[in-house]
Amino acid sequence: MSTTPNLLPPNSLCFIPASPWPLPAVPKECGPAEFSCQSGQCVALALHCDGDHDCQDGSDEEGCQPAPCQNHEYPCGLGDCLNASLVCNGRQDCADGSDEGGNCSVPCQRSCAHLCYPSPQGPRCWCGPGYQLSKDGLSCTDIDECTEWGEGTCSQTCLNAPGSYSCGCLPGYLLEPDGHVCKLTGKSWDGQAVLDLPTAAGSQGLPPHQALPLAKVSRLTAIDYAVKDKSLYFAEMGGNSIGLLRLKDWGRLSWKKAVAVEGTVTSLALDWLSGNLYWIGGQPPSIHVAAPRGRWALALLSERLQGAAWLALCPRASTMCFVTAAGSHGRNAIVECAAMDGTSRRVVWRKARAPTGLAFGGAGTRLYWADPGDLSICALQREVPSAVLSWMDPASGWCGKGCTVSRSLP
Repeated sequence: MSTTPNLLPPNSLCFIPASPWPLPAVPKECGPAEFSCQSGQCVALALHCDGDHDCQDGSDEEGCQPAPCQNHEYPCGLGDCLNASLVCNGRQDCADGSDEGGNCSVPCQRSCAHLCYPSPQGPRCWCGPGYQLSKDGLSCTDIDECTEWGEGTCSQTCLNAPGSYSCGCLPGYLLEPDGHVCKLTGKSWDGQAVLDLPTAAGSQGLPPHQALPLAKVSRLTAIDYAVKDKSLYFAEMGGNSIGLLRLKDWGRLSWKKAVAVEGTVTSLALDWLSGNLYWIGGQPPSIHVAAPRGRWALALLSERLQGAAWLALCPRASTMCFVTAAGSHGRNAIVECAAMDGTSRRVVWRKARAPTGLAFGGAGTRLYWADPGDLSICALQREVPSAVLSWMDPASGWCGKGCTVSRSLP
């Protein structure tokens, strides 16, 4: 079996930002890629002196020098940044007046690749949008927004261009007028929503908001849905099998046993490319895979899977991710990934409390999960070694503050 390259950067970390409500205990020893706050909290080293208070006590911004001005800005004497077009205009725009006088009268005669503006220090070159000034002080180089701006640039694909960039979408999606977000094409009622309830499974078209009861089950433990085949896979507590419900024409249903299993299935996921079914089950827990219609089945992973749950697949990258726990109630839980043939197993997240609901997004470039232990929603990104954390507001039960942190790989 072939192995696949890492979908996610190994040993990536998600760091906790400042929050208005109490946070869980933080480690006392920080890693080499982390900054140690005076309170003992650890944040990404890249967040030190970035202009935002990421430590709860704000110690990551103490004693920091002002952030450097951008290419189109002029540095005032007190550390402020001024738009270059306002320099030497006969009016003091810097608080200390450092943008006037000196050599403002010297004409621009430099061989600037783009633009030249006068300054108290003499003529200076500057570049247009999407470019940055090279070390020679004359030429301009293109800024790769797709790489430097990271996750927030485009929702799916990003293509860099000289002085600019453009966002794109995968087949079946349409770019929104904002030029950044991709929207699913087709009528809204073409979609299918699956209801995961303690005693019933249902399918709902959106709109209208009408649920179709599919089956009565004793207690659902895992569920997944195949959009193309209009099929619902589910497992029950103590059922010893994975059931398959298929929606036929005129609302007719067919039911059959898809795969026989041993023990309770805690999580299952369908590979929509091959049709293979993956699940976590048994005691001790193992990760299994079975061919369509149960022609064959085998165990892929069976070691170090205590508390294994929340299996997620990315068939495009042949990658599966799951949660394992070394203690009770999700304490010391970690997020792991492996190739879908069971090889290349690796840890991608170590500092979780109770990660739940793993799901791939961004065309398979990001892995998302919720952590009720920290009241957070996290994501790891493939191309840029970064982590995103959004806090949930306990009062509203929805997202509150969010931040993005990133660091270079060791």
